[in-house]
Amino acid sequence: MQENYRTYLVFLLMCLPAILSAQHQEEKFAWWNKKHNWDGHTPWPQYITLSSSHMGPNAIPPLEVFDARIKKSAEFQSMSNYYFNQGDETVDLNLKFVYPVMDRVQFELWMVPVEYFHISDTLIRDERAIRYENPEGTATGDLYAGAHLMLLNRPQGTSLSLGFAVKTASGSKLSMARYTDTPGYYFDFSAGHSFSFQDRSLKKLRIYAMAGFMAYQTYDLMHNQNDAFLYGLGAEANFGKLSVKNDLAGYIGYLDIGDKPMVYRLELELAQKYFHWLLRYQYGIIDFPYQSIGLGFRWEL
Repeated sequence: MQENYRTYLVFLLMCLPAILSAQHQEEKFAWWNKKHNWDGHTPWPQYITLSSSHMGPNAIPPLEVFDARIKKSAEFQSMSNYYFNQGDETVDLNLKFVYPVMDRVQFELWMVPVEYFHISDTLIRDERAIRYENPEGTATGDLYAGAHLMLLNRPQGTSLSLGFAVKTASGSKLSMARYTDTPGYYFDFSAGHSFSFQDRSLKKLRIYAMAGFMAYQTYDLMHNQNDAFLYGLGAEANFGKLSVKNDLAGYIGYLDIGDKPMVYRLELELAQKYFHWLLRYQYGIIDFPYQSIGLGFRWEL
């Protein structure tokens, strides 16, 4: 009998940390349970809307518009962006690596290794069903891996390419609506045409467009995946060492949950031998409640 008593006592002592932790968690999120009328059994991720208008700026952003040109050499790009939205600010570091092979294939890796965010507007916090009363801190973004295959490669004329990419679920802070913690994939078809000019300040002009398909997993029991039409249109004017690029990019999701983002991007690039300095401005037109300014560089390896 005494041995049984000791066994029960040891068992209770072993369970005590778990009991105290569960009680602490219940008290910690009591405000959230009340605010969102939690039914006591539905997993909390199902309360978060996985769309570009209800999450951080790097969660499901429109892709960059590919201009159907393969890089001449391997490149490393680094850019820091400041996203400003009333009540929601983000500063990030965006890294990208490009590796071309024989002017036919270009492999790409990119991600946001770290971002700092601060959400001061409680309306934004509650609309996104964020689990913490004071959402602020750092997060790690998703890793993307992709490639572009040239179908027609004419650098001074019309070129065509087929691309694909996958989005990993490496991003953190789903509880603060920063990243989706779900995988996704993309397919795109791009076309571009270059015009050359002589004896003018404008040396080259390139027009390009992109169309494709993207999908990402959700937590919706009725719709396990959101499918979207991917699009982009752009023009790049080259004045020698200075290039000016204007892009319009976005996608159209079918769930109609704020998943039809459209953004405008303006980028200035100053070339200096192996380094290209970059200055970028982005404006969210539809379902992307952010403006941003970025500063960085491209390094030809």
